[in-house]
Amino acid sequence: MKRPVNTLRPCSISVPRCGPYWTPLAPDTGFSVDVGGTLIQYYQYKFGPNLTTDCTSSLGYSATRNAGTKIADNFIDTANGDMKLCVIGAYELDLFQSYASATVFQWTKQTPATLSFSDSGKTLTEGDQSITFTVVADQLTPLPVLIKYDVFGSLVSELSLTGGTVLLPANASSVDIVIPVLNNPSSAVDRILTVGISEVSDPQAIGFQSQSSAIFKMPKELSLILFLIFRRTEMRYHCPWDF
Repeated sequence: MKRPVNTLRPCSISVPRCGPYWTPLAPDTGFSVDVGGTLIQYYQYKFGPNLTTDCTSSLGYSATRNAGTKIADNFIDTANGDMKLCVIGAYELDLFQSYASATVFQWTKQTPATLSFSDSGKTLTEGDQSITFTVVADQLTPLPVLIKYDVFGSLVSELSLTGGTVLLPANASSVDIVIPVLNNPSSAVDRILTVGISEVSDPQAIGFQSQSSAIFKMPKELSLILFLIFRRTEMRYHCPWDF
């Protein structure tokens, strides 16, 4: 006696790195899924963007497969976003579960974003109270990205600066790292402050432009005074009778 189709238990699927946020890393641009379940001998499946993939519709399902055959598909050309996998099982070739009883697995496809500074450096003058370094992502990410940064240069010890973290919000293209320099003392020489990205949340990556520097120029007035002092000393050395 054949088992009535409506009493079949849902398919069980085993997905590597199963979770709500699954990022395929090159060359792993697809998935490999085991399909099984009590009395399940065959199955059909389909997958696609969450909003446009209707598991209850017969449209788009694959040909019938043996339950021992993995689902192996490539979605390298599929846009980042929420995805859905639908699977229906069968006890015999003519005893498939209803589409309304399909087993559903959902995840977010997100290729790693690369984070870099928007520029390699800039010039400031003494008296500026802060310096802003902008980190940009080459694509939007569905989850926030934690960015850790370090600071280097002569101003680090002078101003007791330390590294820190900033959070790139979900679906944001950039975030600013603002370094306060309120107590920046005047100096007779130009000084450099460098910020470097040291770590980002998995699975995102650090880009080529991982450091950015700010050159703090001494004030023009101080430059002029130093220049005049130098010129006066030079003239005194060569023409002492002029003084």
